[in-house]
Amino acid sequence: MIKILHFISDTNIGGAGRLLCNQIKNMGSDFEISVALPKSSLLISELCSLPCSVIALYHGADRSFDPSATAEARKIIKSVRPDIVHSHGSLSSRIAATSLGIPCRIFTRHCTFPLTRSATNPISRLILGGANNILSSSMIAVADAARQDLLNIGCDKKKIHTVINGVEPVRELSADEKELYRAKYGISKRDFVIGIFARLEEYKGHKTLLQAAKICKKYYPNFKFLIVGGGSLYDELITLSRELDLSDTVIFTGFCEDVAPLFNMIDLNVNCSYGTETSSLALSEGMSLGIPAVASDFGGNPYMVKNAVNGLLFPAKNADALAMAIIRMYRDTDLYSKCSAGAIKRYREEFNAEAMARKMTEFYKSEYEKSKK
Repeated sequence: MIKILHFISDTNIGGAGRLLCNQIKNMGSDFEISVALPKSSLLISELCSLPCSVIALYHGADRSFDPSATAEARKIIKSVRPDIVHSHGSLSSRIAATSLGIPCRIFTRHCTFPLTRSATNPISRLILGGANNILSSSMIAVADAARQDLLNIGCDKKKIHTVINGVEPVRELSADEKELYRAKYGISKRDFVIGIFARLEEYKGHKTLLQAAKICKKYYPNFKFLIVGGGSLYDELITLSRELDLSDTVIFTGFCEDVAPLFNMIDLNVNCSYGTETSSLALSEGMSLGIPAVASDFGGNPYMVKNAVNGLLFPAKNADALAMAIIRMYRDTDLYSKCSAGAIKRYREEFNAEAMARKMTEFYKSEYEKSKK
C-alpha cells in the first residue's frame, strides 16, 4: 500500500480543497491517505467523512511559507513516514519534504494569473524555476494554462504532468423540485436564469457580469442573474447592483454549502474570470447537468468551453460581448440544444471525478515505482 501525505494551507473550501475531496472519494484501496491542513479549515468536516486520516496544523494557515509551518511539517512527515508528499499551495511542506530526503515530492499548480515581465525574465526564471525543480520531483498542472505558467517561470517540462480537474456529477432534481426552488427566489417559469458560482473577488469578474446584466435587462426583462458565493466584494457588488438598477434582476445568495439546487435552477452557467482560472469546477459541475456555459477567454476556459460546441467564449472584461453571448444563447434555441448536449458529452469524457482519479492513480503508482528505483 502506498502512503500519501497531502498538505493544504487553505482555511476556506476553495477549488483545491474540493478537488482533493473528489480525488480521495474516487481513489482505490491501494493507497493510505493522510491530509494535513489548518485546524481552523472548513474542509476538515468534509474530509472526516472520507477514507483518509486528518492531521490538524497549528501554523501556516492561508500562507504558502511560514518557518514555523516548515518545522511542523517536518515533524508530521517523520511521524507519518509517507511514500509520497503531495503539496497544494504549501511551500513550507515542500521545503520540509526536501530537507528530509523524501524522494517523491509532488506539487500541484491549481491556479494561473497573468505573469509579470519581471517573473519571466532570465534571472527570475533561474530562481523560480530552479526552486520548483529542486523542491519537487514532479509537478501537476490542472490545465494546459497552468502548465504553460510553470514553463514560463522556468520549470523543467519533463517534470510537469497535466491532469484535468474532475468533479462529482451534480444531483438532478425533479421538475417540481426545481420550480419550488425557483419560486423561493422569486423566479417564474418564464424567466431565463444566468448563474455564476465563484468567490466574490475582483479577478472573478462579477463587475463585468453586472454591467452585462444592465445591457441584457434593456432587451429581456425576464432575465435573472443568480450570483452564488461569498467573498470580500459582497457588499460592494450589492451596492453596484443597486446603482445599476438591477435589484429586481440580480439575486445574491451568499455562500451556499449545497449548490445542487442552485445549479438545477439555472439555464446558463457563466464564468467571467480574468485571473486564477485553470479548469473551473463550477463549469464542470454545470456541464454534468447539461447546462451550456458562457465563459471568458482567460486561462483554462478556452480548453473547457469550445465555441458553439458546449458554450460560447467572450473576451475577458468585455461586458458588451458577454451580454451579446448571453442573448445569443437565449435566442438561438438550436445552438442552446447543441451546446447542452455538448456539455454533457465533455463532462462524461473528461471532466468527471472518476477520470481524474484514474489518471491520478496511474500517476502516483508510476512516481512511486520511479522513486524506488
